[in-house]
Amino acid sequence: MVKHQIFCTLSLIALFGVFSFGQESTFYTNGVQDFRNAVIALTNLKINTGSKTLDKATIVIKDGKILQIGQNISLAKDVIVLDYANQVAYPCFIDLYADYALPKSLNTSFSGRTFGSPAQTNNSQKGPFAWNEALKPEYNAVENISADEKGAQEFRAAGFGDVLSHRMDGILRGTGVLLSLGIDKENLLVIKDQAGVFHSFRKGSSTQDYPNSLMGSIALLRQTYLDADWYAKEGFKKEFNLSLDAWNKIQNKPLFFEASEKFDIFRIDKIAKEFNKKYIIKGNGDEYQRVEEIKKLNTALIIPIAFPDAYDVEDPYKSNIVTLGQMKHWEAAPFNPAILAKNGINFAFTSQGLKEKNMFLPALRKAIKYGLTEEQALKSLTEIPAKMIGVYDQLGSLEVGKLAHFFISNQNIFDEKAKVMEVWLEINNIPIRLKMSNYKLLERIY
Repeated sequence: MVKHQIFCTLSLIALFGVFSFGQESTFYTNGVQDFRNAVIALTNLKINTGSKTLDKATIVIKDGKILQIGQNISLAKDVIVLDYANQVAYPCFIDLYADYALPKSLNTSFSGRTFGSPAQTNNSQKGPFAWNEALKPEYNAVENISADEKGAQEFRAAGFGDVLSHRMDGILRGTGVLLSLGIDKENLLVIKDQAGVFHSFRKGSSTQDYPNSLMGSIALLRQTYLDADWYAKEGFKKEFNLSLDAWNKIQNKPLFFEASEKFDIFRIDKIAKEFNKKYIIKGNGDEYQRVEEIKKLNTALIIPIAFPDAYDVEDPYKSNIVTLGQMKHWEAAPFNPAILAKNGINFAFTSQGLKEKNMFLPALRKAIKYGLTEEQALKSLTEIPAKMIGVYDQLGSLEVGKLAHFFISNQNIFDEKAKVMEVWLEINNIPIRLKMSNYKLLERIY
């Protein structure tokens, strides 16, 4: 009888223990699990919510979300109060075109094989995939992420708290995943799986001969749209094609397309019209050269601010190979964001293309010196990208009910001497505070 009671008691403990812990995390913790849900108030801040600025204001956080925000907020006695006199809070920046936490890929030239080697006509990968290696619509980024603290730290130091990451390999690149740039297990960093579908004209790491030109890439993409339509209607009855099956299932996601230069935008638009698609186009920074025509397309853009370096023209040999077009682009590229904004073109920014992430804020400030307003700069890093992928109810501004993803700077972030002092993120309903010193991680405080 005693043995039976002990067995039942242990069984109940195991049952209820798994149930209670299962609500917080599916991972084993070596030690006491910490499920604190304290209310935290950050006071005396200058808060830029995204739509307005509040002086001497307060942000109240509970369970990783904004509970209250505003001026003259009454706080309960048990609230943890942190004073931030003379510092500024902004919603975290969002980068929609990153490859953070994913394997780096090779973007090869159109030639897929070495001289003298036999032609490769089919996909060398085993399995029911598309016949061409440049077509990888079945690639699901969330299945391949590996948190990279060094990379996350570089993003955070530039004001970013969230990135849409995809593998930049191939013509059809599969889906990307929206990730928080916090510190924890990968399953706790995912904000939205399959947050976007990515395309390009570059074949990437494929070793097949075809396509070996831009025209070939366009033909392959158009043929794949036709193949996918056939497969959805009747082809699935005759064969199973994992790539076409996956591609058909993700067509309702936000669609992104990379343009290598300004004229690609018009090629992409023709494909969009032919197959009734709406792409968000990642540009190359030279859109100002055809701004009137691009404006008529009424398409959203993601633009880099990796402005070209000055050319060395002191050396006569080097100066001879620099074209007038290159010199004019070097001069005009910093005007690109301001020109797009002036023409009412909807665009978000990306840090993609910069050699180092610490170059992002200086480049952004340069764009502001060349005519971009601070309001538009912030909007293109917060509200616009959040709306592009349908997460504005969670991110993109500082409002009650949204995730507590924001950063604090020592002054107006667009001023030359401003620095990101700390970044606040939400991990598993717990607010996480990442303090910085000289752009390096200093401490982690829950």
